[in-house]
Amino acid sequence: MPQYREIVVVHKLLTAMAEHGISEDDMAKRIGLAPPVLADKLRGKSHLSLDELFSLADVLHFDAVDLVRTPDQG
Repeated sequence: MPQYREIVVVHKLLTAMAEHGISEDDMAKRIGLAPPVLADKLRGKSHLSLDELFSLADVLHFDAVDLVRTPDQG
């Protein structure tokens, strides 16, 4: 079961991907993952690595710290 922080991160990622018009398949290709692997990570079946998180942030023009910051942290 994903923890709160993971849920927040995935929500931010999916929202940003939608805003940028980037599909899961396209994102997977951009960061060098097989689409089913990224899909599992976005659904909490496995965890994102730090390298994957930074790659996702880079594609989405995010600061990786902002991705992992929860609403209660400002």
